[in-house]
Amino acid sequence: MLDEVELGMKRTFLVTGGHGFLGQHLVKQALLEPRLKPVILDSVSALAPEGVEVIRADVRDLAQLRQIFRDLKPDFLVHAAAQLPRAEPEAIRATTVDGTRNILLLADELEIERTIFVSSTAVYSQHGDGVHQEEEELSEGFGAYGRAKVVAERLCAEARSRGQFVSVVRPKSFLGPGRMGIFQILFDWILEGRRIPIIGAGFNRFQLLDVDDLCQAILVLLWADKASANQAFNVGASEYDSVRSEIGKLCEYAGTGARSFSI
Repeated sequence: MLDEVELGMKRTFLVTGGHGFLGQHLVKQALLEPRLKPVILDSVSALAPEGVEVIRADVRDLAQLRQIFRDLKPDFLVHAAAQLPRAEPEAIRATTVDGTRNILLLADELEIERTIFVSSTAVYSQHGDGVHQEEEELSEGFGAYGRAKVVAERLCAEARSRGQFVSVVRPKSFLGPGRMGIFQILFDWILEGRRIPIIGAGFNRFQLLDVDDLCQAILVLLWADKASANQAFNVGASEYDSVRSEIGKLCEYAGTGARSFSI
């Protein structure tokens, strides 16, 4: 008996925020999965891998989304659309909370098989060791970005209680090619051979995550047993060291003469 791939029956895999840092890497990995047909939905225009359909839309526009979803009929959905933490609080909330509400509503209306919401560890309270378990109570959220993610996660939990499949992924800060923001500043300084300031001794351990590992975790949830995958997951690196050690290794690898110092 021929399987779905042999019959050309790929599963439509819609990624909101598909032009973002995570979205770009996720779509590239999905292209390597013969069972998936990735589609990008984003409010901005950007280049996409050859053969990948791009839909320009805003997750805050329910009417527009409803028509797109009805036409596309996605099988799987990864909701990664979000404003950057430095955006205005109202813009962050509208995209993360209202956008997630719209996505969950349409996933229910169209009976989308699996929805995965990309959250953040900013939903947890900040404590000394920085180690969090999925069973922990969510805090009010760290900053406007974290607060919006907390509200969005509660919407996901409500949808799950009504019978929807909604996995939640809470990644640590993730890195990889194309990463911008504060990490880009760090990389530029190291490339230029500068001294890198560290607040305090820098012996605190800080967990980061490779973006490709995060993408793999998301793709695993598409095929995992529903009973075990229909919940929230923290995703981070299994091996990590202190801030001073990690920056030191990066400086050594670059070979530009950059080094850290404490302030």
